Amino acid sequence: DENVQNRSREQGHGSFWGVDDVDFQKQRKLEEIVVSVWQENMLHHDHDEDGVFESFFDLTRPRLKLIFRTLDELSTQKAAGVADYRNLRNGLRDAGIEIRDEESFNRLVKAVDMDLDGGIKFNEFETVVQSLKMGHLFRNYNPSMVQQFRCINYNVAVADCRTIYGRDLHKFMYSPRPTNFPQRWISVTSPSDFVMKALAIKYRLHPLALEDALLDNPHIRAKVDSYDNHLLIGFPVLSVSYDKGRKNLHTGEAGGGQYGSIQDRDVMDNKIDFGRHNSKSAYTLLDSDKKHKMQRSMSRGLEDLAIPKLCKSNAFVFVTRPELNTVISMTPASAGDVFKRARRELTVSYSRLRAYDAIYLTYTLLDVIVDSYAPIIAEFEQALALTREKLRKQANKDFLQRGDGVSPSALHDLMQELSSFKRWVVPGQRVLRHLLEDDLVQPDCKIYLRDVQDNLNQIFDDINSLQEGTRALKEEHRQILDLKMTSTMNGLTIVATAFLPGQFLTGVFGMNFEDMPELHWRYGYPLFWGI
Repeated sequence: DENVQNRSREQGHGSFWGVDDVDFQKQRKLEEIVVSVWQENMLHHDHDEDGVFESFFDLTRPRLKLIFRTLDELSTQKAAGVADYRNLRNGLRDAGIEIRDEESFNRLVKAVDMDLDGGIKFNEFETVVQSLKMGHLFRNYNPSMVQQFRCINYNVAVADCRTIYGRDLHKFMYSPRPTNFPQRWISVTSPSDFVMKALAIKYRLHPLALEDALLDNPHIRAKVDSYDNHLLIGFPVLSVSYDKGRKNLHTGEAGGGQYGSIQDRDVMDNKIDFGRHNSKSAYTLLDSDKKHKMQRSMSRGLEDLAIPKLCKSNAFVFVTRPELNTVISMTPASAGDVFKRARRELTVSYSRLRAYDAIYLTYTLLDVIVDSYAPIIAEFEQALALTREKLRKQANKDFLQRGDGVSPSALHDLMQELSSFKRWVVPGQRVLRHLLEDDLVQPDCKIYLRDVQDNLNQIFDDINSLQEGTRALKEEHRQILDLKMTSTMNGLTIVATAFLPGQFLTGVFGMNFEDMPELHWRYGYPLFWGI
């Protein structure tokens, strides 16, 4: 009805307008005042535009409470929990914003002071700080330069999926969530620094968490960090690539690009449920057509053997707490549409995913990432099988003459890639253990998280098995080289033995004795060669 349209609120932490219902017209008025203040250049700021690890982006509740507590103590003329306008101005300066013009400041506080009692409460202080910092961020933004992202608002009955373009970003950040959608998933593809900074202000993401997501250090391992009003989960997104000119073990096509991540494969579209059958390897779970394709690739020529190269990027998931009603995921563009399966599951009719809170959505995102590791295991299993078959042929003399033997560097590279794979998986196990021990996660959801943990443990066991197989191949390769060396030494020994009598006679007849009848005998030379 009209009342719902004019009055709505953003639920829980991350409320851009505080936790109380705010009149929609008053929100618009505050927005207009903030924009006008910035346009009049009456606000002074002192911070790095590109930096995130600083006080300007620190809108965490403990920091704002600390500033407001000081204002409250100085406002002796007001009741406890209320700051007067003069001390509010000083508090804004402490938060990194200074309003120099008196008239602009008065217009601003009148718009923020919702009950018009001449004082500012903590929720009103939060509103004005967020409004001003959001206004500064949008001061010079170019909609055409802003990366689009997806926002899915959902409830038990329906999910509303929208793409937010640059031209719609300002409206999105200043608009509250519809009251009939208790849950929200914001899916961002990096690089999206501007979008993430705006979301950091709107949902008060911690600067340390924002820094991790924006820098996306490839050496960062899986992690889970708990902050005052949100969780940060970082998890590796893995894929494999091949050197140019080398053939893919599955497709037989030339390499040069990434392959193996879930978004680039058709295995998930074929309903192959990796990780659900812990007694089987990833290769045994492939469908028959894909197995035949691999076998044909193996039979076309072992000279096309290529070692998969592991490629890593990071997916970051923010979960608001304690309400657990908002998830912000950030994935690199190089990883493709990682969460396509989760988005499809969320939008189908009577989706179980919509009946739970944000932790269950987080479980689904982690499950999708872990499932994407199984095809990579299959890649390495086939590389190992192809290497083993090629190594067996090294006993064939004709095969060796073609120069197609397995080089020690290939086995070293395979072991190196498997070690890297294991290095990224182990921290992921610790992340899942942390979530299972967190009281924030409901017992019903822990059952599903244990399933993800079991799948990841299976991946870990598969990597160990591959490493053992690679070590066995290295030992077999060393034995083949030893046999080859022994064969060569046997040939040299036979040649040396054949020439040994000649060398003896040469030494004897080469001595400078005066009385050696054979030297002057007519048949001495034929006799030497005869012996």
